[in-house]
Amino acid sequence: MNLGRGAHWSQIKQARDTTHLLMKAAIRKAKLTTLPTPVRITIIWFAPNRHLRDPDGLALQVKMCIDSLVKEKVIPDDNSTKVYDVTCGPIVVARDDPRLELHIRSMDGPGDLRGD
Repeated sequence: MNLGRGAHWSQIKQARDTTHLLMKAAIRKAKLTTLPTPVRITIIWFAPNRHLRDPDGLALQVKMCIDSLVKEKVIPDDNSTKVYDVTCGPIVVARDDPRLELHIRSMDGPGDLRGD
């Protein structure tokens, strides 16, 4: 979020482009194809240390990741009919391997809420 506040447009574009390149590589490595929608997306933040963090601090990064899923045609759109919800958290300490993980779950199974 701090990047988005008062950052020059070129910094935000660079962050968006970098995120897209990383997401594209991860999508290819995972061999993802178009997923049935709606989906639920959970972001797990594996942080490098125990500093207290706000889960909503990832909001801009999460938006960029989801936009990449659309751009790479993993999901057809990111509106509320295609992405049911997005959860930021938990935050886990992973000193040796800090990262973000996106867990995407299709809601086509029994017992899933669709908001109908």
